[in-house]
Amino acid sequence: MPYDKSKMSKRIKATKPEDFFFRKDKWYSAIAIDAHLGRKISYVNNKHSNTYVELDDSNKIAYDTILIATGTDPVHPPIKGIEN
Repeated sequence: MPYDKSKMSKRIKATKPEDFFFRKDKWYSAIAIDAHLGRKISYVNNKHSNTYVELDDSNKIAYDTILIATGTDPVHPPIKGIEN
């Protein structure tokens, strides 16, 4: 789920990651988006006649369109003393 970085410092004591999401789960389901958070994809079959992903627990989920959002790590510029 997309999250709002600007809220991070204001809500640093938030107890759940969902507190930072732009939209609630109901919004995605209302527009027919199935979000599978915290799951690992072990295989993507992109053959035109039978598209599906296989999850880490061997479950297969068919898809019409797929978006795989892998996240990112912050970039740390090479500035002397930045580690402090």
